[in-house]
Amino acid sequence: MKEVHITLLGKENLPLYYPIIEFNSEEVYVLGSRQNLAVAHNLKKVLEEKGLLCKVYCDINAFDIKSIISKCEEIHSKIGNDCNVTYNITGGTKIMAIGAYIVAKQHKARIIYTDSVACIDLDTYSSVPLNGKVDNKTIFKLQGQLLKSYDTTAPDKETLNASNKIACFINENRRLFNQLRRQYVSKTLSTLSVTEEYEYEYNPASMSVCIKDNTATTLLDICHHDALKLLFEGRWWEALVADAIFRWSDGRYEIWRNVTSNPRDMEARLKDFDKNEIDILVNTGNKLLFVECKSGDVTQDNINKMSVIRQNYGSDKSKSVLVSQFLRSDLREKIEETKSYAIIGRHALENIPQKFDSILQSIKA
Repeated sequence: MKEVHITLLGKENLPLYYPIIEFNSEEVYVLGSRQNLAVAHNLKKVLEEKGLLCKVYCDINAFDIKSIISKCEEIHSKIGNDCNVTYNITGGTKIMAIGAYIVAKQHKARIIYTDSVACIDLDTYSSVPLNGKVDNKTIFKLQGQLLKSYDTTAPDKETLNASNKIACFINENRRLFNQLRRQYVSKTLSTLSVTEEYEYEYNPASMSVCIKDNTATTLLDICHHDALKLLFEGRWWEALVADAIFRWSDGRYEIWRNVTSNPRDMEARLKDFDKNEIDILVNTGNKLLFVECKSGDVTQDNINKMSVIRQNYGSDKSKSVLVSQFLRSDLREKIEETKSYAIIGRHALENIPQKFDSILQSIKA
């Protein structure tokens, strides 16, 4: 007997997708309203790529119980009796769920509700874990995003060595670092800069900063092909955060770095604009963490961007996490308002394992 899956569509695809894959569905019927037609088409595209038959009905009045009952009965008349039918009533409005439940009971179909971690059978009230994993590429497609590029490797030893030296330099010489960075941002920093206080020298293979005193102490000396971005664009902090996350994961999870996507607008795409950049993306299989690494000042715009990225790319089964050494007290409330998390302070890197475990346990929606 073929496996038929009838699912109610809300504003997100992921709660629908997990049980479809878990129960080896062969035919899928998606029921929604005109407002979520684009969401339904994203789901249909992904399912058809996997060889499943998917039909979308987004002509339902979400607040008219007769509308949903009529559509469910129409589907049953088409599929016949020689099949196992499962109803997922997680999405949609309460009225849609009640209507679908009524029809499902009449046809002795299985009725489920899911939080994407477990699946509850509404006849037996038993809960079964959803063990299926959804990869990042599929999640991007389900969310209607156009993936451009990403990196799956952990930072190499050369980068980590340079990043640790930079961390020490900045912590011990912040005033001098700020002075150099201002010149870098204003594009007035030459490859050789000598003042009464310091000597800065850069070439494509190395960078050094020496203090000009009786001892001519070397404050920073690194060899790296991307030294400028490491030092002045915060890549050193991203590398250290990424290393801590990879060590915490220990191969358990899919981790992407420097994730970029294309805009949907063709003109912008042709100009090679990046829609967004995600510093680090952690995928546990059914939960996502979007990690923003900030080595310097954090602004309200940074926090707003974190929230937008989470909503557009990850749905309610995800959280945004800020990892920073500094965060103004007035912005901590903003973090909470956007349902994000922050790991801050001198011991931020050390706290990542415990904090990440706690955040993952908190994702219940």
